[in-house]
Amino acid sequence: MIKILKLSLIAFLFAFNFAHSFPVDSLELVRNNEITKQELFQHLKYLADDKLEGRFPGTQGDIDSRNYIISEFKKYGLKPGNRDDYLQFFSFQREFKIAGNNYTYLSTNGKTLKLFLENDWYPVSYSENGKFNAELVFAGYGINSDNYNEYKNIDVKGKFIIIFKGAPGFKDKRIPEYLGKDRYKISIAKELGANGVIFVNPPDYDDEIDLSLVDDLSQKSGLPVIQIKRNIIAGLFESEGLNLDNIYKEINSTSNPQSIALKKSKIEMQIEIEKKEVETTNILGYLEGSDPVLKNEVIVIGAHYDHLGYGERNSLDPSKTRKIHNGADDNGSGTVGVLELAQKISSNKDLFKRSVLFMCFGAEEQGLLGSDYFVKSDLFNKYNIVSMINLDMIGRLENNVLVVNGTGTSDTWEKLLNETNSNYNFSLSLGKEGFGGSDHSSFNRKKVPVLFFFSGIHSDYHKSTDDYWKINYDGQERILRYVYDVAKIVANLDSKPLYVEVTENNQPTRTNFKVTLGVIPDFSYNDKGFRISGVKQGSLAEKAGMKSGDIIIKLIGKDINNIYDYTAALGDLKKGDKVEIVYIRDGVETSVSIDAE
Repeated sequence: MIKILKLSLIAFLFAFNFAHSFPVDSLELVRNNEITKQELFQHLKYLADDKLEGRFPGTQGDIDSRNYIISEFKKYGLKPGNRDDYLQFFSFQREFKIAGNNYTYLSTNGKTLKLFLENDWYPVSYSENGKFNAELVFAGYGINSDNYNEYKNIDVKGKFIIIFKGAPGFKDKRIPEYLGKDRYKISIAKELGANGVIFVNPPDYDDEIDLSLVDDLSQKSGLPVIQIKRNIIAGLFESEGLNLDNIYKEINSTSNPQSIALKKSKIEMQIEIEKKEVETTNILGYLEGSDPVLKNEVIVIGAHYDHLGYGERNSLDPSKTRKIHNGADDNGSGTVGVLELAQKISSNKDLFKRSVLFMCFGAEEQGLLGSDYFVKSDLFNKYNIVSMINLDMIGRLENNVLVVNGTGTSDTWEKLLNETNSNYNFSLSLGKEGFGGSDHSSFNRKKVPVLFFFSGIHSDYHKSTDDYWKINYDGQERILRYVYDVAKIVANLDSKPLYVEVTENNQPTRTNFKVTLGVIPDFSYNDKGFRISGVKQGSLAEKAGMKSGDIIIKLIGKDINNIYDYTAALGDLKKGDKVEIVYIRDGVETSVSIDAE
């Protein structure tokens, strides 16, 4: 307790001293047409406040955020970007609620234990509904890889599998990150014929039921999936003459699987959950260019304004306790960057020959849903977009290193960036790839030249500790002044930047797959199969003749019902394998075979 109080005091003093470095507590008292750290601070102090509860799509915090942004756009004299509206509404499946009669009974040695919903167990949001009755097996962490297979000596067909969340921390074996993902484990369990999955927190986690565990509702799991408290499972093990803690230690100390059938135990359950759609928005403000001809070409300057709410499925907090995730850097920093750029550019509109569309995207954290919706809409076709500048996490500049990706999407970019940098002297880290985990990727799919500005990952990423007083406002101001100069040059080029498709270089990916097809998922798709929204140049998919809109339904003989089945099958591929793909295009099923290079 004393240690906690000391840490709390340190955090308080840090925030207190930081606030006194910005003594004016009013945006109106510091407002001006320049890009300033004082304005950035005031904007972000509002958008990353606890009152907005993490800006999760469809919440009051989402609505308050969009109202704030629209109010600023109006102050700058920006016109509504969606005809007469600043908003472009779209919806996605997010919320689920308990409906009907949900129950779970565990029986062992002739005794039956009733579990209490929310206290002892809870369904995961993407679980299938129905009544189930099955035997139980334990499969460690549910890992199935070349060097560590917890299913090797156990039959799981028709049974419920008890699985630790996460992945083991072996010293002598490397477990790829994707193997520890819940949805990947479920795909493996389904492929092996399991009847359901029970997730349990391992002993180094809190023994709590996560009532906020909402995953991608648009992608069905194909199995019933629930959480059960560890102490209940430990009691079940004791009735089988086993010790769960000792088994956990044995797995992690020996790097050997400890899977076992619980021959005396069964589960009986019923799950009834309902899912509903949530509405959120993109926010658009338009500034017409000054040139009578070039004003018909549009530059998009954008950032996503949503974050994780109370953590939800993407939280990286070590504790799974429900906490507000304010997302000051991710992506409050990019959002307030759009505001400051919009203010300065609108005050200098005569200096911008091309028009500028300022955008704040919704539901990026759910899979780039907002930007994906925009580029597929008639509104995208209305604008003649010639380039897109994306700001995501620009608030933690460290060691003067600024990452700019997308430089290979136009021959214009690299020279322009380096020459403009002579006034700022950033240590630029330039990446050619135009795809990636932020909203520029949606525009790149549409063959729009993109630039993605990013100050780097840090220890508070996707945690409840990403707060506004940790932002490097001096660095953020410099980044935005640099972006302003870049945007101004692009707006006044004699000829628009021409799009160049970046050829895939087959470098190892962060998911550690040995082979990738080189396709971009369509995260908005919620039907059976895995629909692709883009194909990378030089990739296996391009060589196989695949195109945007194709729906993969089978890969290397495995049924593909969703993105998680796809990644599970992908994890089994090795270089030199024959890759058999079955996909649907325009209602016609097609098969293709290609060698994995």
